[in-house]
Amino acid sequence: MKIARIIQLINAGAVATKMMSDTMENANKIGMPAVDIPAVLGSKVNYEVDPPDGSKKWTTGAIAHYALGAVVFPLAYETLYKKVSLCPKTIKPLSWGLLLWAGGAFVFMPMIGKDRFKKKSILTTYLAGHIVYGATFGALTKEKK
Repeated sequence: MKIARIIQLINAGAVATKMMSDTMENANKIGMPAVDIPAVLGSKVNYEVDPPDGSKKWTTGAIAHYALGAVVFPLAYETLYKKVSLCPKTIKPLSWGLLLWAGGAFVFMPMIGKDRFKKKSILTTYLAGHIVYGATFGALTKEKK
């Protein structure tokens, strides 16, 4: 993988993560519950209480969220998923976002003891965020022919 492609993937992942976060934090404006991902991730190190914005634990959650969304997941997409997915090329990034949603909702969050996903309304907020992530990531990572 060329360095220019790696930079493109990381930049696209960072923008997609920001768009996803904004979507989820403002979901209450369209009738879904708002979700603060850094607070959710930071709460694991804060005995299940959502830390206030800007606190050390919230910042830890934000760093984890952006490290995954901007670096780990884009590189995993490029090196693994893109090569093994049977989805058409045009919807591969969107299906990646949906796979991340399913993994987060039904594997990762229950593993760290989060019961928030048992509410269907929260699941829809997370789903909306991951759809935005996949669509944004796909729009920004189109390869030139």
